[in-house]
Amino acid sequence: MVSYLPEIRAGMALLLAFCAMVQDLRNFKIGNRQILVGLLGAAGCMAYEWMMGGVCAEQLTAGFSVLGVLYMVYLIGGIGAGDVKLLAVTGFIWGRPVWKITVLAFLIASGMGLAGILSGKLKKREMNVMNCTSVRLHVMHFGAAVFVAELVTGWLMFRKHSRK
Repeated sequence: MVSYLPEIRAGMALLLAFCAMVQDLRNFKIGNRQILVGLLGAAGCMAYEWMMGGVCAEQLTAGFSVLGVLYMVYLIGGIGAGDVKLLAVTGFIWGRPVWKITVLAFLIASGMGLAGILSGKLKKREMNVMNCTSVRLHVMHFGAAVFVAELVTGWLMFRKHSRK
């Protein structure tokens, strides 16, 4: 029996990232409703895999490890809470590829941020860092970087599989 679960997982993660990117571009925020829908989709995939005799430890480990690491980045003001939750849900959906997505998203965001600063189009906003001080920081849409990173990672993964 052929399983299309990897393709379903990739499609779910890309759809979630696209919706999150649109909401991030509109509101500078990724909503909890989208995160909840992503968690329900991840739970559905894990339940299906478990019923078919598979193990979901990879997805659970990836999701919780990304959540733990990126929460530290959030605490110092380096990333928004919605971005942390989005990447954690991506880990619950895709598993290990979330680390490639995370690193690639940070590289893409670095390029976007540098281009925005050099062009003068990246705006500064008042932010609370570690919930104690208010500073003006350059703020950008990290959701767009996550979406592009997922597109690239998915394309590379499935291109490799289609050549076999």
